[in-house]
Amino acid sequence: MSQNLLKNGGFEADWKEEKSHQCLVVPTDTDQDPYEKAVGNIFTPPHWLTWFRHKAGEWDQPEVRDAWKSGDPRRVHGGEKGMLLFTFYRKHDAGYLQQVNVKRGTQLRLTAWAHAWSNWQEGPHPDDGGWSEGEGVGYNAFFGLEGEVTDDNARNFTFYVGIDPTGGTNPFAPTVVWSQGAHIYNEYAQVPAVEATAQADTVTVFLRSKTLWAFKHNDAYWDDAELVAIGEVDVPDEPDKPERPDVEPVEWDYPIIEKGSKLGVHSIYSNRVTDFTQALVDGGTHFPVVKAVDDLGWLVEVKRISPNTITIGRLTEPDDHCEGVEDASFNLEKYAKKHINAILKKIEGDPRLKDAVDYWEVYNEPDPPTVDGHRRLAELMIVTMGIAEQHDMKIAIFTFNAGCPEWDEMKAVVETGVFGVARKGGHILTIHEGVFGTDPVDKWFGATIPGSPRVEGAGALNFRYRYLYHLIKQRKEVVPLVISEWYGGAYEKDGTPADVVEQVRWWDSEARKDYYLWAVCPFTLGPTRSWRKQNYEFAYPALVEYMIAVQDQQNATLTKPAPIIEEPEEPKEPEEPCRGTPREQYARTYVLLPPGADSTWAKAAVEATWDTNRFTIGGGADDAGIGDLDSRTVIAINPSGWPSDLKEFFDTYYPGVRYIAVKASTPAQLIDRLRSLDL
Repeated sequence: MSQNLLKNGGFEADWKEEKSHQCLVVPTDTDQDPYEKAVGNIFTPPHWLTWFRHKAGEWDQPEVRDAWKSGDPRRVHGGEKGMLLFTFYRKHDAGYLQQVNVKRGTQLRLTAWAHAWSNWQEGPHPDDGGWSEGEGVGYNAFFGLEGEVTDDNARNFTFYVGIDPTGGTNPFAPTVVWSQGAHIYNEYAQVPAVEATAQADTVTVFLRSKTLWAFKHNDAYWDDAELVAIGEVDVPDEPDKPERPDVEPVEWDYPIIEKGSKLGVHSIYSNRVTDFTQALVDGGTHFPVVKAVDDLGWLVEVKRISPNTITIGRLTEPDDHCEGVEDASFNLEKYAKKHINAILKKIEGDPRLKDAVDYWEVYNEPDPPTVDGHRRLAELMIVTMGIAEQHDMKIAIFTFNAGCPEWDEMKAVVETGVFGVARKGGHILTIHEGVFGTDPVDKWFGATIPGSPRVEGAGALNFRYRYLYHLIKQRKEVVPLVISEWYGGAYEKDGTPADVVEQVRWWDSEARKDYYLWAVCPFTLGPTRSWRKQNYEFAYPALVEYMIAVQDQQNATLTKPAPIIEEPEEPKEPEEPCRGTPREQYARTYVLLPPGADSTWAKAAVEATWDTNRFTIGGGADDAGIGDLDSRTVIAINPSGWPSDLKEFFDTYYPGVRYIAVKASTPAQLIDRLRSLDL
């Protein structure tokens, strides 16, 4: 049997060995680096460090304590105890880490056992410790791999194990190798293993649980973590590298839209685009991108008025959808040359276009029917870029249709290295996105696509591109993106210019977070007869005013995220300073003794809880319930000793309090009852 390289991997060590409340806080909504602090209700197990992600209003601080077999055998896999990490009416992304000294080049495998109790306050069995929400879960032992479970409740909890082979302690560093996620409920199961080769003399292991929903009970149980050596390889020494910020490591040779709206233009005919361009320049700003289709001569005037505007040209061709690319008989080079030659012929007829068009969209909405077809499509893009570069031409690759591609197709495309080729050659990516008919602009925003992990800020329709860029970033092959056709949905019927402005404002608020995103181009201005219902001309005067108004708002850059832009509020009368707001949020548990309880009862409560939990102990019902805290738990001892219904009192005057009644005949019995509670 291989030696477990972890200390206290079975979590059997007594907390008093180290008495640590220390944890690592990992902010993900500020520029602040991870930092350590002590938190009173986090009882970090010996030889480990508790960590948790923190993002205001989304990811919260958990509580941590031992889970004893004597209290509930279900919560222990081996030995006498495991570990419980939980949040109450809150979400978490958190776990434990441990650094381990190993020989550089050691091949390692990490395993651990885990399960969740995931119980919603409005579910069929609230507060039932054996019931977890989700189709197929309930009272059952449940195991499902991430990406294979479709029920939202059953996807609430995901467990992972990870290894940083460089020894870093940030769980969100790109060097961490993570296992596949698993949804595990009610009974222990082994989290999928992860393997990595040590790149230094120290590695770091991570145990991680992440929740989707702020259920009443989000409890994660861990036990029997094991790190073993499975082999050894030679790892070449690397030269010392200077420290650098976590930004794009390859030189970025493209512009960035540092300020203002990222609204652009898609126009089939010139319409009033040059008038709108002039109005923006007069107002101190400009369109980041203007795209023209077929009728391209007017781009010369756009460039004259606004030299900083990026221009895209497209020629429509009857076979520009790359149909048949998935077939081995499809001649990639012949097809690419045909379409590049059409562009060269257009430039020959109007030489001004060589300078007036910055990027050429060669293809339009290709969607091969298979994963292999998408791989072949990426190879076609590589061939096309090579031919374009022979003519000193920059192109926009792919131009995927709205709702495409799927997750497995994205992975196949990215793995070809096509975006690395694009970045080296100075090319960009264009895609189409949006909603249709009378659908709201944020339809399915935040929803995953089949098989994908959850990517922050991504959606199935708008911001679907973030799933693709999740993969591109891992390869450090990021190229600029333009949404070269965008569909706003509800504006199509009885919409007003103000409606469209609000749609764009919503889109801008998200888009400003992505430095690589240049623009969104609503479809369309100057429509042909078949697209006349899509004419955005009615809204652009209002959109121009909007762009001028927000031109100084900061967007994300390579080194800084976009600031949160809040609408100005109406001035308010000064308020008296609040003296009840906590310095920072914490979870409070109050042991409430009944009237008439003497010091022997108080001493019993101290003996039962002080060394392990440091609960607050007192005799005032108002004192127990009051406080601007997200998590308040009251353990009411012998509540019948109060003159009225104690639970009704808290429900009425202190809503949100978690109420637990404990009956005990003697102080000695109170000690046993408090120690057996599974909080």
